[in-house]
Amino acid sequence: MGLDGLLYLHTAGRLNETSLVCSDEPGSKWMSYGSLLSELPQTLISPPCPTPPPPAATLILPPVRSAPNARPGIPEGYGYAKEPWSRLWAYCFDANLFMILGAFPLGLVLATMGLVDAKTPELVYVFIGTWTFVPVLIAGCQAMFGTTLGKAMFGIKVLTHEGNKPSFIDAVKRNYQVLIQGLWCGIPFVYLFGAANFQSRLKKNIQPGWDGENSMAYQLNPDVKRIGTMWLAAFLVFVIRAIDKVIGEMAKSQ
Repeated sequence: MGLDGLLYLHTAGRLNETSLVCSDEPGSKWMSYGSLLSELPQTLISPPCPTPPPPAATLILPPVRSAPNARPGIPEGYGYAKEPWSRLWAYCFDANLFMILGAFPLGLVLATMGLVDAKTPELVYVFIGTWTFVPVLIAGCQAMFGTTLGKAMFGIKVLTHEGNKPSFIDAVKRNYQVLIQGLWCGIPFVYLFGAANFQSRLKKNIQPGWDGENSMAYQLNPDVKRIGTMWLAAFLVFVIRAIDKVIGEMAKSQ
């Protein structure tokens, strides 16, 4: 091997002190590369190239996933309504409001059919209204406006996953699911345990059956003005209910 070839192998780092080398000249003997280095001028030999470092690991970023509430079409500032009590009070407000609006025509229809009279307990009207026109009227408001008066005061909208208002049929199905599964059939006081069960399920990130299939409740971050308006409206509704009950008792006594 000539000097040029030796220098090439040395520069490439392919030789070490124990490597055996031999010259191209006749009669040359094999010798260790370490012995040869001691005989050559150091100016001819440059240090071998350092071993290149291993390639740096490529940083692979995980795919960006949208948050559950970050759905296209959902109004800005709205997120999934995770507070069951505000949803309960909104439903109770709507139920009382529509009960007032529908009780009188319902009483006329039932009285005309001979099904009720002046001695019929009020709970009968409440039961009939809870299972007939109240869910239907709430569903009508949700289909037309995406919310109701009670839900609007709490900043709640019922929308599809695309941000549209639900259809009337889907809204009716949803409200009967709320009544049966969420409010435990609307039985007085028992529905509070249903709301508590709803809250415990939400803490475990378990969505109720009426949320997620065709529509979902979204809530805007609350503000003081809307909360104050909500309490005032709720107070007025219960005052009207109390006055209506007093008038009814006075009519019965006469």
